[in-house]
Amino acid sequence: MTKNDIARNITGIEKEITRVIVSNYELDFTEDTIYDNLGKAESWSIGGEFTPETNGQYVYLLKAYNVPVQHVEYSNKEELEILGATGCEKEKEVLVAAETKLVVTWEPQDVDYEEMGYFVVELEYKRD
Repeated sequence: MTKNDIARNITGIEKEITRVIVSNYELDFTEDTIYDNLGKAESWSIGGEFTPETNGQYVYLLKAYNVPVQHVEYSNKEELEILGATGCEKEKEVLVAAETKLVVTWEPQDVDYEEMGYFVVELEYKRD
C-alpha cells in the first residue's frame, strides 16, 4: 500500500486545507493553471500545527478550497507507518490524491512577501 492508495480513499470534502512550501527560489504559480503536485499524493492540513523541515528564502502558504481528501486516521498504526506520521496528531493531516486537480485562483503577490514574509497562493478543486 502506498501513500496515494491511502489518499484515494476519500473520507470527506474540506472547505479549506493548507500546505506550507519552503524553497530556495521563487516558484511559478500562475492564475488559471493547474497546480503541479509532481504526480504525487500530498499531505495538507485542516488547521493543525506544521513546521516545514527544510529551510529556504521563499515561503508559500497554499490554501485550497472544496477539496476531496482522506483524513489521516491516527488510530491506524499501519497507515501511520506508511505515511511516516507516527506522533503527528497535532498536524491534523489530510491527504490529497495525486490525480486531484487544483486550479490556481490567486497567484503570489510581492506585497504579501514584503508585508508578511511569505506568499499566499489560493487554489480551487476542479472537477473533471
